[in-house]
Amino acid sequence: MSAGHNKLPSLQVTDLEPGDMTRVYNEGLTLPVPNKLPPIKPTGISPAASVLVLDTEIEMPDCRRDRRTSLMLSRHEPIPLNDLREEETANTMKLLIENAHVLLDVHESRLDDITRNMLSTTFGSSAEFDTDKLMDAIFTHDNVHCLSKTIQGTSDLGGGGFDYDQSWVVVLGLIPELKSQTIAICSLKHAANLGHTSQEVKFVIYVLADESGSKEALVTGQALATIFADLRFRQELHDVHNVAGFKQLLLEHSEELSKQESKPDMRKGSTSEALVDELKGSFYPGRGMLADLKRRLPYYWSDYRDGIVGPNTISKCLSSTIFLYFSCLLPTIAFSEVNHKSTHGAMAVKDHIIAQTIAGMVFSLFGGQPMMIIMTTAPISLFIIIIDQVAESYGVDFPAMYSCVGLFNALFLILYAVFDVSQLAHWSTRSTEEITAVFVSAAFIFDAGKDIVYNFDVYYKSCDDLSTELVNVSNVSSLTGVDKCQREISMLYLLLAIGTLLVGTYLYNFTHTPFLSEKNRELLADYALPISCLLMTFVGSYIFQGIKLGIFEYKDELSLDGAPLNVLTIGNMFLAMGLALPLSLLFFMDQSLASAEVNSAPYKLEKGPAYHWDMFVLGVINAVLSVYGLPWVHGAIPQSQLHVRALADVESRVDQGHISQIIIRVRETRLDGVLSHILIGLSLLMVPYPLGYIPTPVLDGLLLYLAIIGLFGNQLFERMMLLFTDVAAYHPNHYIRNIPLKTVFLFTLAQLIQLIVLCTFGFAPHKLMKPAFPAILVLLIPIRHKIAPKFFEKKHLDLLDARTLCLQ
Repeated sequence: MSAGHNKLPSLQVTDLEPGDMTRVYNEGLTLPVPNKLPPIKPTGISPAASVLVLDTEIEMPDCRRDRRTSLMLSRHEPIPLNDLREEETANTMKLLIENAHVLLDVHESRLDDITRNMLSTTFGSSAEFDTDKLMDAIFTHDNVHCLSKTIQGTSDLGGGGFDYDQSWVVVLGLIPELKSQTIAICSLKHAANLGHTSQEVKFVIYVLADESGSKEALVTGQALATIFADLRFRQELHDVHNVAGFKQLLLEHSEELSKQESKPDMRKGSTSEALVDELKGSFYPGRGMLADLKRRLPYYWSDYRDGIVGPNTISKCLSSTIFLYFSCLLPTIAFSEVNHKSTHGAMAVKDHIIAQTIAGMVFSLFGGQPMMIIMTTAPISLFIIIIDQVAESYGVDFPAMYSCVGLFNALFLILYAVFDVSQLAHWSTRSTEEITAVFVSAAFIFDAGKDIVYNFDVYYKSCDDLSTELVNVSNVSSLTGVDKCQREISMLYLLLAIGTLLVGTYLYNFTHTPFLSEKNRELLADYALPISCLLMTFVGSYIFQGIKLGIFEYKDELSLDGAPLNVLTIGNMFLAMGLALPLSLLFFMDQSLASAEVNSAPYKLEKGPAYHWDMFVLGVINAVLSVYGLPWVHGAIPQSQLHVRALADVESRVDQGHISQIIIRVRETRLDGVLSHILIGLSLLMVPYPLGYIPTPVLDGLLLYLAIIGLFGNQLFERMMLLFTDVAAYHPNHYIRNIPLKTVFLFTLAQLIQLIVLCTFGFAPHKLMKPAFPAILVLLIPIRHKIAPKFFEKKHLDLLDARTLCLQ
């Protein structure tokens, strides 16, 4: 037997009939063997003639000879950001950047093609540099073809998790023929997938040196990596399309980093830490409000400039204005139907539009945090139902009771602001905000679902009742359910509601698809809401115009004379104050949680929050609305979050097939809020038409859209979905990597119990239970800080409550 071969072990062939096996053995026939072995002859036959015994001395090639297997040494070594304060380093970097070879709008998407393009541009057709040899200096020499030495940035996701900055990579190459260090920077036209940790690369930075300059090359690569680690700067750099401007921006940013290192006070610190520092010292009424004004007033004019100046800013501001117009107006119309029914016509659609216009305009102009959106919400509609039921039970005029409750509520909100009660917002954790956000989404789904069920009860189930009547009645004209038996109305109602949801969510998530270019995907995502509403309106009002779905209820007359508070007795006023206290807790929690969510770390807002001042402005706004019997408003969680993302530039991250996004920067502007509410005010001229062409199910579909979109990035919802997900498909995020799954599920169960209790009181049919749900909402904070630590380890709670930088 020749060397390098192995004996084939005894084989048994059992897929032949006994007669065939006997004939093969007696006639000395050969059997073909798979895997390219030579044909073999049987050497024996079993007594039962059912199994052939094959020769055990057959030689076969060594399978290791054909294997394309190699070993790869991989070493991850963290290196610090380069200190650009040193004069020698700064001068060296300036010289290298000035002499760097810059390739802009590179169309290649393969790493080999990008590198060859760079080498041909850098070294030209010089006979001294052979392209293949240069490639060998940059790539590995084995059948595993990858970059041999790279530097990449990592970002802290919070809670012990991290991720690679996949939009850039520094490549180190040692070329013996080089006489001096060379830098080449390739800015790709479109993000390219260059490997496992480089799936969204826009910049490839090459640092080439001779073999004796490996240390200097590492230092240079470290310095360039420090410059490119700033994701906001990378976005600005990618928008530059001329070499001179590209280099100038690199030099300016390098100098800016050097100054920041020299003066630590120039670095941007934690907003929450700054707020805590501001509120230290002796207390006096209005201290927090003055601190908010002192911090925010210097940015007031920039709040308008930032809506105009900058790459893609005007288009972003325009799309955000249209988004706010639809996301504020259409829910306002939807809630007007709910409140119109619950108040027996006291609050119609025009009242809601006027309230939204006044409140939104005033808050956009004078609010401390203009990124937050205030509007009437589902919890407010629930409380209006409570007030109507109490007023009816005690025989009190509803408009008067409503106004009195609203004025007391506004007084409580102003007192909360004056006495710095908003400091409690610092105790709000991600867990509390998650439960509240899911509750708000559940309220949206509850309202939309109630309308759909009601429509089916009227137009679909009535056909069953009609069939029963036909058995006993011979005269069809006398049947009571003939007009209502129209199942096509219910089916179209469901189609339009679900269609609005599906089209909207698909377009909103279009940035996660590979279709079209990056800018076009982002454009579709920005206009997802108006496109879905207009498309479904066209389907319902034109394609199915023969099916009458009906429009929202409205009244032509509009009275703003003020509520008759003089009809209330002293007892009625104390009753109103009793209702206003839990209502103020609801406003306080929703406003504080919406503000905390908008100002959280993932959104990277730089101008700071204004919890106390915003609470004061909110109190004043609601006092004015209460006097004229208009619907109240407070911070809306889903709309505020979506507003921030509408004005944001994002960067995609891909990890094991899961796509997440991280915000680069947000254009903090008041301009889109002002413009959108001017448009909302002008919409009064479109009542009832053309707004009447919007079918009611489209409004319900919009509520479903806001509910589902509000769940994206909500970790409570994500952890709920883990119960129905294959373990192998779990997203490799920080809590999956660092916390036992049992602990994750127990914490999720604890949150679900709190959510169920909150929903039980919020959606309870009994009028005495509903006023308690704001108090339940407030109790979420002490439950998290006092009870949860008794059942979960602190390190696990910190991880589960961490505010990650990535958005789903």
